[in-house]
Amino acid sequence: MKKLTTLSIILATAAAINAQTAESPKMNINLNNGTTVEYILSDIKDITFSEGKVAELPVSFAVPNSFNDSYVLKIMSGGKQVAEVDREYVKGAERVTVVYPCDANGKAILTKGIIAGTGATVSWDAATKLPTVGEAATAINKFYIVEGELKTEYVGDTQEGTVVPDVLSDRRGTELQTYKLTKIGLQYWTAENLRATKYTDGTDIMGYTETQATEWNDSKTGCYLIDNEADWVKVAGLLYNGYVATGDKTAPEGWRVPTCADYAAMRTSVGARTGNLYKDDIPGTWSEGGTGNNKTGFSVVATGYFSKPTGLDKMLTEAYIWTSDHAYDALSKAEAADYFRVTATGANAVFPTKGLNGHSYAFGHSIRLVRE
Repeated sequence: MKKLTTLSIILATAAAINAQTAESPKMNINLNNGTTVEYILSDIKDITFSEGKVAELPVSFAVPNSFNDSYVLKIMSGGKQVAEVDREYVKGAERVTVVYPCDANGKAILTKGIIAGTGATVSWDAATKLPTVGEAATAINKFYIVEGELKTEYVGDTQEGTVVPDVLSDRRGTELQTYKLTKIGLQYWTAENLRATKYTDGTDIMGYTETQATEWNDSKTGCYLIDNEADWVKVAGLLYNGYVATGDKTAPEGWRVPTCADYAAMRTSVGARTGNLYKDDIPGTWSEGGTGNNKTGFSVVATGYFSKPTGLDKMLTEAYIWTSDHAYDALSKAEAADYFRVTATGANAVFPTKGLNGHSYAFGHSIRLVRE
């Protein structure tokens, strides 16, 4: 917006034109339609000019083939997110690729999804946390965003959208970790275990080796189990005690360590506790024959657990992931936190119930994050 403060120039010009009359100076504006608009200059406080907004072309994009960097992809145009593409589990349709339009704030409108493989509509209900899937139509490879609406057909000029993986870039002081995401129902989870060695304020989390089990067990603050196999840490993350899981400097802004209620919402949206749906399907993440189909994209790795009595145990056969819910356990006479558990041989994942069967903070388990 440009404001003209030289109104005196206009007044002077008009005054000169009307110098021979006693009337107040006037300004006539001739419009393109042939009409004239007249203004008395003494009534005008100031004059402003605004740059006209250039109409944006509809956005077109093809359905991505790769979800290697994240199971959640953003479609960007003009610096804004206009659509989202998810490789997700939809009850009644299994694992499918769903395209959603985004609102003006770049948030996916989860009531207006379309399955690329079948053309069926998907609408997630915020109350029930369940999807309604329409009848299959035609497989679709290209979509359009026209005035904020998701279209499967459009005739006219378009601009090509850019596909960007939606990831959590987690910087903690000098440390930067990037985590791929997965959408399950209405929630967005990290599809990888936490591997931070610092808190969100950049201070170090205490690290102990397997040979320091006594120090680990006696710790009354947060700590993690040091693992020098970088390739394994990249896949499996690190194990943390309960103080880290329940602390307030564990999750970056906009994220949190999940509660039992978060896991309950996941189970409701998936509609099944079947362990194979949550377990990673990459060889080497579970013992032979123990891998899952990972249809939810939750990608659980069999990290085992750590404790002073057992050391590092159940590697490649079990996985434990902390929740942030905790309570005093009368049996162990210590604070205990609830956890999500999957095993190589068990048919079902064990979903946590707040206050039941928690582990003391002295155990070492994995940590996941869920978006606020």
